Amino acid sequence: MTKTGVKITYLWGSLEEGEFRGALLKFPPGVSAALSSKANTLHAVLIKGKIAYQTQSSLKALKPGSYFGSNGLHAHQLSFNDDDESFIYVRSDGEFDIILNPKP
Repeated sequence: MTKTGVKITYLWGSLEEGEFRGALLKFPPGVSAALSSKANTLHAVLIKGKIAYQTQSSLKALKPGSYFGSNGLHAHQLSFNDDDESFIYVRSDGEFDIILNPKP
C-alpha cells in the first residue's frame, strides 16, 4: 500500500525508467486523486467502480470498461464513488504517481 492509501500491484514489466509495465491500482471509496503520468504513454481501464473524470472542459462519469490515457506529462483528475472501492488497470512505459487531492 502506498502512503496515499491506494494499493498497487505490478502485474508485469520492469520498474526501470522507460520500461513497459502493467499495474492494478485499488482506490478506497470517496478518494479524489490525480494519476500523474511521467511516461511517454499511459493507458488506463476502469475495472470496477465509478469515477468522475475531469477533462479540460467537463466532468465525465466513467463506469467499468471505460478508459483514458495520455502521451507525455499529464495529471488525470479522478474522483471515486463513496460506495465502494475502485480498480484501475494501468499500462505505461514509465513512471506514474498517485497524488491525493486535499479534502474540501
